[in-house]
Amino acid sequence: MRISSKLSSIKTAQKESSILRILSVLFEEAVRENRELQGWYITRAQLSSGKTVIYVHVYSEQGEQAFGTVLEKIKIYKPSMRKSLASELQKRYTPDIVFVFDEDLKKTMHMEKLLDTVKEDANAFEERE
Repeated sequence: MRISSKLSSIKTAQKESSILRILSVLFEEAVRENRELQGWYITRAQLSSGKTVIYVHVYSEQGEQAFGTVLEKIKIYKPSMRKSLASELQKRYTPDIVFVFDEDLKKTMHMEKLLDTVKEDANAFEERE
């Protein structure tokens, strides 16, 4: 049973990776078409447990407050993205696409900035000695 759950998680990760690759290309086309989407990037795709919904995580340094405005513009492209995704995946059912702001990436970038500050302080301390 443990092997089957591991195999299932591997297959899910492969599906998420394929979906991410396809949607990233489609999103880039949308950015070229609509300049208001510039600076926004798809960071990851996550399938729901029932595989009926794909959560597409989007990030920009503009922040979560700007995401609400941009989300309305992204939703315009959602039907065509889902149709293209369906033709690329060639599966019986194509999951619904839900765009969400990537909080995890925001937290990761904040931690990296903190670590960079600590490194700079440590280097400055070593130089003094």
